[in-house]
Amino acid sequence: MLFLLLASPWFLLIDFAFLALIVLLTEREMGTAAGAVLILALGAYFFFSGINPLVWLIPNFGTFVVGTVGYLVIGVFWSLLKFFFYARKDESQKTIRRLHQEYQTEKKKHDAAEAQAVKADTKYRENVSDANEPYIAAEFSSFKIWMKKNSYNNPLAPTQNKLRITRWMVWWPTSIIWTVCSDLIINIYNFIYDKIAFIFTAILDKQIDRAISNND
Repeated sequence: MLFLLLASPWFLLIDFAFLALIVLLTEREMGTAAGAVLILALGAYFFFSGINPLVWLIPNFGTFVVGTVGYLVIGVFWSLLKFFFYARKDESQKTIRRLHQEYQTEKKKHDAAEAQAVKADTKYRENVSDANEPYIAAEFSSFKIWMKKNSYNNPLAPTQNKLRITRWMVWWPTSIIWTVCSDLIINIYNFIYDKIAFIFTAILDKQIDRAISNND
């Protein structure tokens, strides 16, 4: 009876619908709703199949703990890989360039203020090795250090993405599915399209020549 239930097309279709909904919810940053859907799906499965999960869990608690730890370890590695993909996205790269422009603007203001302070403070000038070089605070010594010290203003900083990273760790199976089905497929499509785009351009050029020649 259980085999017939699991093998039935309706059961597989419902499973796919639940899985698709959970994937969509997790990628829309609705982890709580995804968890509720998962609990509902498991509850329905155990109810209609007549399986009591505690019957297996109690005598196999050690296996359950080891499996849970292994699941989370895989999630940690996936979150690192996913964050790499996240930082490489065009939108993230635009954010980095915008922040770099802000850094350069703030650094110029800081350097000008420090230069004025050096000129106004005789004692300070006597204590520095080169009075012509304005003092640069640690915050402005490099763009990366500036980003870390201003992480509250950096949407890409790990501290600003705790929930997102945690969701990748906990929901790594659905995150992998989404990445493969969206990011990877889209990238492959864009790669193929870029390779054949010249054909469409050639077709358009030919039709432009045809239209111009007919007009003449």
